[in-house]
Amino acid sequence: MQVATACLAVFVVGCSAARVSKPDPGLALVQLRAGVQANAALEETSSKPKSAPKVVYAVFTSGRPAYRSKLEALMETWAAKPIKEGRFIAIAGRTYPKEWQSDHVVAVDCDDGTTSLSCKEAMLLVEGAKRGADWLFISGEDNYVDTDRLEQLISTQGKAYSPESKVALGCLGCGYGNRDFCEGVQTKSGFCGGCGYAISRGTLAQMTANGTEALVNEYGGHGRQKMPNDMSTSCALYERGVDLHYMTHLMGGPTFGMKDFQRSKDMYAVFHYVSPEVMRWYHGLKQGLPAQEMAKLQDMAFDRGCAWGMDTKLWHDHFEACLEEHNWGINKEDLHLLAFQHLAAIKA
Repeated sequence: MQVATACLAVFVVGCSAARVSKPDPGLALVQLRAGVQANAALEETSSKPKSAPKVVYAVFTSGRPAYRSKLEALMETWAAKPIKEGRFIAIAGRTYPKEWQSDHVVAVDCDDGTTSLSCKEAMLLVEGAKRGADWLFISGEDNYVDTDRLEQLISTQGKAYSPESKVALGCLGCGYGNRDFCEGVQTKSGFCGGCGYAISRGTLAQMTANGTEALVNEYGGHGRQKMPNDMSTSCALYERGVDLHYMTHLMGGPTFGMKDFQRSKDMYAVFHYVSPEVMRWYHGLKQGLPAQEMAKLQDMAFDRGCAWGMDTKLWHDHFEACLEEHNWGINKEDLHLLAFQHLAAIKA
């Protein structure tokens, strides 16, 4: 995900920011507990809906090869079914290669860099309204979305939140106290883009009531954005009196190891920071692929049980903890021996 978000540095909320608000873990934990309690109550009292809501999935993307690779992995895995059913749209900038465009991957009049994500997000809202969505779920190329689980969660909350109502659902906590953003975000906090968020049909109608150009201008215009995309949307929602509610089971932070994914696969509807290789492996896990196929996908996705590419300076301690959990917390001497044995095996 080409993230330019403003969020709390709390893994349960998720943070990958170009402009980061002052952390307030206490606020995030209070909101998390409130969300857990609210969803538990809804799941206990809600009956099965008469008909499933139409959820349209929306992603912004870029013409850079790395982002195209992520989008391709997404379209091959969790988005394949929504694409077939006409419930998926990806928005790219005006310079997006024509050979990559289709009826569900569309180039619009926005710059194609990371500073124009708000423009693309405004266009996603317009497309969601055009496609008659009951709910529009906005995420990024590095989110894995379990669509069945997400739609179950949205349906479960249907008694409380009608698609016609002015409401949006996601992870709250980002932007709190940051004077760069609107009063609503400063005092109540906004959505964290890494989790994704669901916007109702009634809200989409309000957001697009004045036309496409008016909404794009509100989001900062066709070029450089005024603020990160999740903050642009949060402020636009507050401006229209939309209720922002916490939705649980959305993982906005990183997930490092195979064991983490395996024990969470029936819990979370969304994962963040998912590479194309891990996305294909996890989708195979969800689909129950044969062990031989899973072994090949695993080799491409994981380094000693932990996701390739996650051993960054920011997350190094968490990656080391992942290695420990997967019984790979070994010292440097053992690593040298392992490398020697690996080379010897190759030569043999």
